[in-house]
Amino acid sequence: MSGPSTTGTSGPGIQRAPGAFAFLARHLNPGDIVWVDMPPTVPTGSPGGLVGSEQRKTRPWVVISDRKRFQERGLGLFVGVPLTTKLHRQGPKFRILVPQANVTYQDTQLPPKDKLLRGDTLALTEHVRSLSERRILSKPGMVSASVVDDLRVAVAYILNLP
Repeated sequence: MSGPSTTGTSGPGIQRAPGAFAFLARHLNPGDIVWVDMPPTVPTGSPGGLVGSEQRKTRPWVVISDRKRFQERGLGLFVGVPLTTKLHRQGPKFRILVPQANVTYQDTQLPPKDKLLRGDTLALTEHVRSLSERRILSKPGMVSASVVDDLRVAVAYILNLP
């Protein structure tokens, strides 16, 4: 599945308005689900390219950072973890199952790609990362506060924080 460019679309047939990322970024909160464009910077296998299971392409991420610590300070960043529908990859205790019942949507007319979020998903907390707000394509919904708490605990576990 090839991802859309950050300048135009947020899914098949969905156009992102110029400056839309700025609006979305100003309104990011912990638990927001955002579609993020993660194109490879160089081909896989090339020196300096993506290797192993590093995340790439357009995919949903859950925001876990606090807006006051990033967005309001003008850094243009947020911290998040990617989601996948490949539930068979569950296993390590730091991969958190996100039941569909813990996800709410802002729009019932979601584009086809966003419908991937209609079932249970798995948060890959080992891929926690700070991302530029400019990579945001859309914000289709959010997860519950309890899921955000679980994600933060899992990230703390990975980083061996108290």
